[in-house]
Amino acid sequence: MLRRWIAVASVLWVALGAGLVWGQARTGAIYGTVTDPDGNPLPGVTVELTSSVTARQTAVTDVDGSYRFPSLPPGTDYTLRFTLQGFQPVVRSDINVLVGVNTKVDVTLRPGAAEEVVVRGAVPVVDVKSTKIAANLSRDVLQELPTARDPWVMLELAPGVMVDRQNVGGSESGQQSNYFARGSGFGDNQWNLDGVNITDPAAIGASPTYYDFDAFEEMQITAGSNDVEALTGGVILNFVTRRAGNKFVGGGRFYWTTHELGSDNTKCIEESGGQCVRYATKSGDELWIPRSRGNKTWDVKDFGVNVGGPIVKDRLWFWGSYGGSRIDLLVPTNPISPVPDFLKDIYDPEQVAAHDKTQLNNVAAKLNAQFGRHALEGFFFWGDKTKQGRGLGPTRPPETTWDQSGPTPIIKLQDEFFASDNLFLSLKGAFIGLGFKLEPKGGRQTFAWQDAARVWHGTYLYYQTDRPTWQFTGQAIYYRSEFLGGSHEIKIGAEFRRADVTSESGFGTGETYLQRPTRANPNRYFAILGTPSFSDYWKDRISGYLQDTYTVGRLVLNLGVRVDAQRQGFNDTARPVTHPKLQQDLGLTEVRITGGQRLFTWTTVSPRIGATVDLLGTGKTLLKGSFAIYPSEQDVDAGYYMSNTAREAIYIFTDVNGNHRADPDEPLIGPLAFCNQLLAFPCDQENPARSLFAVDPKVKSPKTMEFTVGFEHQLLTDLGIGLTGYYRRLWDFPWPYPYLPVLEEGDIYGCWEPIPDAVVPPEFMKFGDPRAYTCEGVPKEFLYTNRPDYENTYWGVELRFTKRMSQRWMLMGSVTLQDWNRKFKTFRANYDPTNFEQLKESDMAYQTAGSGKTEIWPNSRWMVKLGGVVQLPLDINLGATLVAREGYPIPIVYRFDTTAFGVCNEFDCGDKDVLTNEFGKDRLPTFWMLNARLEKMFKLADYGRLYISVDGFNITNNDTILGKRRFVNLDGFGKVTEIVAPRVFRVGVRYEY
Repeated sequence: MLRRWIAVASVLWVALGAGLVWGQARTGAIYGTVTDPDGNPLPGVTVELTSSVTARQTAVTDVDGSYRFPSLPPGTDYTLRFTLQGFQPVVRSDINVLVGVNTKVDVTLRPGAAEEVVVRGAVPVVDVKSTKIAANLSRDVLQELPTARDPWVMLELAPGVMVDRQNVGGSESGQQSNYFARGSGFGDNQWNLDGVNITDPAAIGASPTYYDFDAFEEMQITAGSNDVEALTGGVILNFVTRRAGNKFVGGGRFYWTTHELGSDNTKCIEESGGQCVRYATKSGDELWIPRSRGNKTWDVKDFGVNVGGPIVKDRLWFWGSYGGSRIDLLVPTNPISPVPDFLKDIYDPEQVAAHDKTQLNNVAAKLNAQFGRHALEGFFFWGDKTKQGRGLGPTRPPETTWDQSGPTPIIKLQDEFFASDNLFLSLKGAFIGLGFKLEPKGGRQTFAWQDAARVWHGTYLYYQTDRPTWQFTGQAIYYRSEFLGGSHEIKIGAEFRRADVTSESGFGTGETYLQRPTRANPNRYFAILGTPSFSDYWKDRISGYLQDTYTVGRLVLNLGVRVDAQRQGFNDTARPVTHPKLQQDLGLTEVRITGGQRLFTWTTVSPRIGATVDLLGTGKTLLKGSFAIYPSEQDVDAGYYMSNTAREAIYIFTDVNGNHRADPDEPLIGPLAFCNQLLAFPCDQENPARSLFAVDPKVKSPKTMEFTVGFEHQLLTDLGIGLTGYYRRLWDFPWPYPYLPVLEEGDIYGCWEPIPDAVVPPEFMKFGDPRAYTCEGVPKEFLYTNRPDYENTYWGVELRFTKRMSQRWMLMGSVTLQDWNRKFKTFRANYDPTNFEQLKESDMAYQTAGSGKTEIWPNSRWMVKLGGVVQLPLDINLGATLVAREGYPIPIVYRFDTTAFGVCNEFDCGDKDVLTNEFGKDRLPTFWMLNARLEKMFKLADYGRLYISVDGFNITNNDTILGKRRFVNLDGFGKVTEIVAPRVFRVGVRYEY
């Protein structure tokens, strides 16, 4: 029904606030045409540009009266002066330049020699040249809205973007969010810092570092109609750091959020011995963890300084900053008594919770120089994160959390210049030195075990990785007037990116124990003996693109094509087998993998086509449309698995003495199977040294086809509104497909049989016919190939509006309606039959993983987002944000052990979760949250400005449920595992000069 409504509504299409340009944008542009009073173009007009953030520049209009200033840093004080002998000079001042936006400034010169005419502001809020859909967040917006001051929080405000966590004044700070938009997966997201693609090459879609929020001059978030510089169709983030001009600038800040200025959104529902032993939300929903009171922002400090100015006026400028954060979050956990010494620094017995502590330190420095036609830029960034308590949650108590360490340096050099009046060139090179380490709090010499409720104890696995990345980019823009009836802006570019990735993880003792009781043996355990998981692989990408922005009359065509070749390979790896029992059963003392080969290449040709029509010839009412096919960033599954040294063996034993590990008098029975348990992947049961993971050399890149059409209108000088219609289809997803080389393709599906009612009682099933794989012969290979007969579709319509700061107020907002679905065309689309019926034509959502979140499925069919600032008398500013959305799906399942069904092999062994309803039918409650900010500015004469602020987060102290126990046949079903953090206030002081 919703899809039909969206299809009908899409005839109203509008695409607001678009900004052309570059997928790795760090600048904007000013362009326009100069005419006489009769509308005739005026060639030879001198156009002089000045601003506090760049050197003075000069352009001369072409034969068609056009001029242009590309690659301008974002700023709000640009001034243009137009002069031509015999005509009255005109000055246009207070021009805004936004990242990735073409600002059109047309001017009429009148004959005469009178004094110059000065016009302030009055630049359009729509972009005639582009169909790209973007939200530009200027420095004023970043500073004045009440947010937790990191990029992931700003994503919560971006139109169409769904984030997997809700940050209440810092309750989720110091860790990354997963986020999705327009049907794209997380791996299609890209991060760009000052024009450099810094996206993590292994955890694709993730940021390689954390940031000093005050270092940003502007953020641009795009989620549709990306131009040829963007590789993928996901969310593209462009961050531009500040830079200095001919005036010295600087400042500092200190913000403090504390639980002492917070509230509680839970209540006690049972006391014992004078203490509360059970809590519920304010609304009465019981919390799962005993004595738990939900997540809280305990203590967050955010501080920093920055300074910049001229070294040589009009020639050389510097800017630098330092930013630090000390984040202490309180996360509920099971009671611990007595508290061991190594946990006393993070466990709080009074709160029955543990402290998740993060320290962020960021240094940034920029040097800009102007020599003749050349604009040079050098940029250095150092982001360091240390953390205690990473991964803390209901199934990861304090001793199983990680201590994280590892800095990320980023270095960039760039040169931009006009080789001629019509040819602009840009060259840059960059290095991103990503690497970090995760050490379990319990240490590497402690044994790890998991109880029957799947809660870990003792310790956890360690992890360490290095991912150095190099990037080189060249681009040329050629301007040609009066050719083929119009003007042309031809962009051509090439890029090379290379990453070398090594990673190692494992349980330090090489032994792990899983409590899996049965009625017959309540003390039954699985013992898993294993080797470290070490991998060493590389990936690179060679890209080229060509685009012509062709303007003829009221029509602008963006005709582009992009070609990418993404390659991947792996190197030699080796790790010893240290456990004597594992040596005996594997028949190995070392696992050695021979590499040195390229696995496959994804070669894609990606068209990018857009059109804009100025319906009334005023530049204020635009009809837009676009079409594109995007590839995806190459994942690293193939290189990781092909070079991986992990090998495991699984055994059964009875834990007689209750110490959760196998002692000499508790013999191991087995091995039952090799590999495919905790760290490893399928290996040959007859020859465990042989991996069963293979790569199809013909595997192709996933693809996203996109159509957008819209209508955009500028209502007032600083107000634009619109409505955007989207359609996307996604297919060719890669996956590791299990198959039997000796069987005909498809025979695997003949082994699907109904699960007996005795195993999954029918009264729990609302929808579907659960089945299990029962063949005695099991797949002997896993082939990395494209998923057959499977696709996702996305329909959406979105109202957007933006009011720039003027007349003492600004506002931005969006309303999104969308329908994101998956479709299994045949049985071949899903080799696991358990939930085929429940998933085959259901809502689509990716389960998030990482940074403490494991059971979130972001998919809201409607969202509303608002943010605004009002400047009151006495230099008082009032800001607010409101976010509301439909609750995310929560898949309710019946869990059973496949051994009870007589199935236990390397294809299908252990726990199996049967969906009791069609995916997406069961959802969490509607989420909404209001934040507010009150700020007073003090002008210090010639010494700058001082701001004192108070921010309130979750002002109404909502207790919205964000997670529940979802296993209908296990203890605690329906109890609350997470609620939104309670109301908290932040006080701050900021100084600028």
